[in-house]
Amino acid sequence: MTTERQTSLLFAGDLALWQGILLAAVLGTLVWLLYRREVLRGLQRPLNWLLPLLRTVAIVLLLFTLTGPVLHHRDQIGQLGRILLFIDGSKSMSVDDAQMMPGPRKLLVAQENGWLPEGTVDTTLAEAADSIATAQGKLAASLRGSKLTVETFLNARAQFKDTLEEVRSQTQGLVVQMPEPEIREGVLYREVWEGIPGDRVQQLTANKKFKEEPDSTEYISALDAPRNVGDNYGQRISGYLIAPLTGEYQFKLTTDDESVLFLATNSTSPGAKKEILRSSFGTIPSKTIALKAETPIYVEVLMKEGHGEDYVSVGWTLPNGEEEN
Repeated sequence: MTTERQTSLLFAGDLALWQGILLAAVLGTLVWLLYRREVLRGLQRPLNWLLPLLRTVAIVLLLFTLTGPVLHHRDQIGQLGRILLFIDGSKSMSVDDAQMMPGPRKLLVAQENGWLPEGTVDTTLAEAADSIATAQGKLAASLRGSKLTVETFLNARAQFKDTLEEVRSQTQGLVVQMPEPEIREGVLYREVWEGIPGDRVQQLTANKKFKEEPDSTEYISALDAPRNVGDNYGQRISGYLIAPLTGEYQFKLTTDDESVLFLATNSTSPGAKKEILRSSFGTIPSKTIALKAETPIYVEVLMKEGHGEDYVSVGWTLPNGEEEN
């Protein structure tokens, strides 16, 4: 076993090193000037400069001790161990990729980088997705350019079909458990896309930016978005609505600019939503809608703001006649 010694000079006094040096320089200069003026009258060389120098050095060393110089020895015995620290840069500690696999995507990344043993995560779907993405890239590259011929097209299509058949055989019989949507009581999810002109919802949904990640997100406690927060933006508010009573409900939509209210009256799936109300300004009521008590349903509001005031809120009238916003 080897031993390695490292020696360093540390300063642990009441004064910082630069403070000690500055103070020693100032006081040392004053001592030199004052004492040399005294000895010049009665002493010959070399005493007339040696004695002031010794006194100056003494003052400098005295002040230097206030910086607390310490000679630090560090013995290293053997080989130092190595600790790998991985920083999670995402916004979630439990990201599930439902399109790729039932397990966390982060575990797949860790396995691919050799941080986890092979077989910890089933990578069948991930590898299939990568194969299809690679085949799509090759197909697009083959069909690009002015020298495209019928033969080139047929070969590229045949290669792409072969890849699809290979992926189909690899994933045949594979069962993926789709996670149930998380229902958080008392909150709705608000997403905002900025920098999109227009005051119609269609201008929001048709914009390519809407298919990307929103510029900001937050949770709100009611179907009542923040008011007068900007211009040229769109937002989506989504969540799950649980009716307190069984019976007929009437919804009302208040907005500026255009908003659309969607409901999936018998489902928690966003894919089952249907348009219930659409308004460009003011408040409009809906037809009565039958809901079952204590049964969660999916609710969504799309809103587009151009210029001027901006707000959107949703209220309802319960089967017993009570109104809630």
